[in-house]
Amino acid sequence: MLQRIIAFISFIFIAAASCAQLVTKKDYTAAFALQAGAESGVLMTSKISQIKITPTAGLKMTFPFNRKWFIGSEINYSQLKTLNKYSTPTMRLELDLEQIAIPVYAKYMLNSNRDMLLFGGYVSYLLSDAPTVPLGNELKKWDYGLTIGYEHLFTRHLALALKINCGVQSLTDDIDDKKFIPLKASLTLSYDLFRIGDCGCH
Repeated sequence: MLQRIIAFISFIFIAAASCAQLVTKKDYTAAFALQAGAESGVLMTSKISQIKITPTAGLKMTFPFNRKWFIGSEINYSQLKTLNKYSTPTMRLELDLEQIAIPVYAKYMLNSNRDMLLFGGYVSYLLSDAPTVPLGNELKKWDYGLTIGYEHLFTRHLALALKINCGVQSLTDDIDDKKFIPLKASLTLSYDLFRIGDCGCH
């Protein structure tokens, strides 16, 4: 009887250890990837006249805590091209901005082990801007907001991600009590160039 109890307790400990290892074992300590894709943006407080699609590209970094939770960050070249009606049908707002965008987010791996949910925030810096109509106010150099998204892993190194960035401040000072808050969506394909501490696990 005692032997059975000891065997049962041993089985419980071994099973618990195996489960813990399955959850906490990491394939790598850091991954660095190149990514490229397309994005589009609008101003939520203006009537949209035209949606334009622009390219985006940059570097993606991933740091796992375990096999479920990760921290991700990116450094991307980004554009915001919009054409919006403003105040009257005869006036329009046109933006052509170039930015460096840096999102930082948590990633949660779903049970499929191929799909991940992303949530966090971003900050972007304005590199240059084309003339805007009818904005007379200077555009702000810094923008920031919230990031949510979804990522699908095709292989251990290749992933497709859909992200949505929503600003929380106006790009310029209010005009006629209107705010100019950007909303952007991007679809990017990334490939891990190398991983630090890669164990070759699947």
